[in-house]
Amino acid sequence: MSAKRIRIIAVPPGEAPENIRQAWIGVVIPLPPPPLDQMRSIPSAGVLSGPKTSLGQISALVRGKGFQRYGYTVEALDAVEALAKKDAKAAEWWQKNASFRMKKGQMFVFSADVCEEVLEP
Repeated sequence: MSAKRIRIIAVPPGEAPENIRQAWIGVVIPLPPPPLDQMRSIPSAGVLSGPKTSLGQISALVRGKGFQRYGYTVEALDAVEALAKKDAKAAEWWQKNASFRMKKGQMFVFSADVCEEVLEP
């Protein structure tokens, strides 16, 4: 059985420039292992303006900062690697402007309304 994946089908909301967000359309991204491979309500913050460390993210959530987003979490590294196959310049933008997210365990959240699950292996 292959891992679950999502395809980005519309421009995701967010803080990146419009052309960088448009580059996500068509990109297929692997989902993390169960149970994190399910669509759900996820505490979120701005990918650029939000806290830059795990401790900062936890602190912000406890203080009620951020917002809830219904969607999928994906490893940021996996997402940017998949994006690079389609648009190297957009991937470079993420590596430069969100370098603090480019490490194992950092997640991106894609809203459910811009994703579809990919069923083929």
